Amino acid sequence: MELSIQLAILFMGKQFFMGIVEYAKPLSKKLFKRMKHGNLEEDEVGTPQHIRDFTLVELSSQCLFKEYLEMVIQYGFITIFATAFPPASIFALLNNFLEIRLDAKKILELHRRPVAQKVRSIGVWFRIMEIVGWISIITNALIIALTSEFIPKAVYMYHYSQDQSLAGYVDFSLSHIDMSDIDPQSNIPPSYLNETCRYHDFMTGPGGEPDVKPYSPNIKFWHIWLARLLFVIAVSYTHLTLPTKA
Repeated sequence: MELSIQLAILFMGKQFFMGIVEYAKPLSKKLFKRMKHGNLEEDEVGTPQHIRDFTLVELSSQCLFKEYLEMVIQYGFITIFATAFPPASIFALLNNFLEIRLDAKKILELHRRPVAQKVRSIGVWFRIMEIVGWISIITNALIIALTSEFIPKAVYMYHYSQDQSLAGYVDFSLSHIDMSDIDPQSNIPPSYLNETCRYHDFMTGPGGEPDVKPYSPNIKFWHIWLARLLFVIAVSYTHLTLPTKA
């Protein structure tokens, strides 16, 4: 939930705000340059084009690096944490619509005309995005396996349930603890010391097997972790090898 909130703030607020900041920076530089030359009023009539262009902000040699970096970081957030905040791609698309218009307006009105250069591709950025895509497969598999109830429910349905349903899953996912075994410094009322409490985990109870330590992971715990490991391996292997074979 915390990750979802952070991604929502990033895609719904921060990107929109940073787009405005990116447009305001060259605008402020243009105004500062005109103040420096003592020409606060924009005189379009009678002023040669090259004079008006001289007051614009010159594009730096690293301007495209920042634009590529912004898009790659956005792509990384969308793909690596896709299962944590699925609407991220929609908000990123809306943000990029606004970003394209602001960048076009910024280059046409606030910057000097850049020198065009012909290139074959986006260069090393494509390789970086490819590596980010590989990392996102493993990350999303781990998020599904470790933070959701998908694997425990699947293990219960196909291994422990009699009718392959989720009937009785809540009781399956709860463990027992004897209140008298809790730390005395927790100030539990004496009337509760003879009670038994249920908690969400897969641990042995107070009266388990003789050779098993109480409140240690039981066999259900290891079955679920084995299923989680197999799920991560299967998803990662499938998505990382099939595109290569195709």
